[in-house]
Amino acid sequence: MTHLLSDRFKNDGKPAIFLTATQRSAIRDFLKNEDCALESKRCVVCDGSAFDVISEKDRFGMPYPTGLCRSCGNIQQTAYYSDQTLGKLYSQYYRRILAPVSPDRLFTAQYLSKGPRVFDFSRDWVPQTGCVLEIGCGSGGILKYFSDRGFHVEGIDLDDEYMDAGRRSGLKLVRTSVDEFEPDHRFDLIIMSHVIEHLTDPRSVLTKVRLLLKDQGRLYVEVPSIHITGANFQYDFLRYLQNPHFIHFSNGSMRNILRRVGLNPIANNDFIQAVCSVCEPVTEITNVADAVRTELAAAEDHYLKNRNRIRITHAIQSLGNRVLARLGLNQVAKRALRSLGLRR
Repeated sequence: MTHLLSDRFKNDGKPAIFLTATQRSAIRDFLKNEDCALESKRCVVCDGSAFDVISEKDRFGMPYPTGLCRSCGNIQQTAYYSDQTLGKLYSQYYRRILAPVSPDRLFTAQYLSKGPRVFDFSRDWVPQTGCVLEIGCGSGGILKYFSDRGFHVEGIDLDDEYMDAGRRSGLKLVRTSVDEFEPDHRFDLIIMSHVIEHLTDPRSVLTKVRLLLKDQGRLYVEVPSIHITGANFQYDFLRYLQNPHFIHFSNGSMRNILRRVGLNPIANNDFIQAVCSVCEPVTEITNVADAVRTELAAAEDHYLKNRNRIRITHAIQSLGNRVLARLGLNQVAKRALRSLGLRR
């Protein structure tokens, strides 16, 4: 059933953000050349099939049916690409659509920004000089930060071009998937930073991850949070939605899915950073649908009442980001904003 947050979320092909020529070209090529038929999906948290569709497009203007599960309150895509199309999306179009940084610049950004954030949040829960694995390590900057502090680290990913940046710093980074990864030891800490939101079958992946942890091991999870659309997106939930993300987590839906596979969040926040211990799987699910629906409705109401001011702010921020990027100062600016509590 369709319950759009407002008319802005109709599938009209209009982007909600400024797109470069490269991004527009990549989107056109993807929609024209690939099989973009969408397959119906059940809820990945509770296996339910009844959704309220709250958006029909994403911030790029691409078809993107996003639903709120009535049974548990999880937000995800009600229909999504086939595995074959997803493979092509990530291998041929993803980086052009997302306008990413180069491997070396990503390494630096991970080391200077994400590394300290992950380390500070998880350090009290893992032994010093413990074994750390990062799944979806990218260029390996987070692992380098841990390595410089005495930890034994390794990472897995599927992009050799980006991992080569970390390998040049002496990191052990392996091209493999979670399903194919067969280490000869288990880990004190496993890091999954901005990985789970991309997965169409997260419970099976998390079940395997649980087996890779030592008995007293910890999982660090970080995902985009629906609770910070005000801080990071000026209450514009449409700008938050992006095609490569299959799931859109709240604290409640994250807790539900983790506990179902036997991972218990022992520390977490509204930015959805969480440290988890191993526990017995829990079948009981807490329905957070009403709370999530109320939160999103309030954010959209705030946006509609202040849209002119917000649009001007977005335009200024976009221009400023482009200038800072040309000067190579964007990461410095992000760290300054985080230190002031103005950005995550």
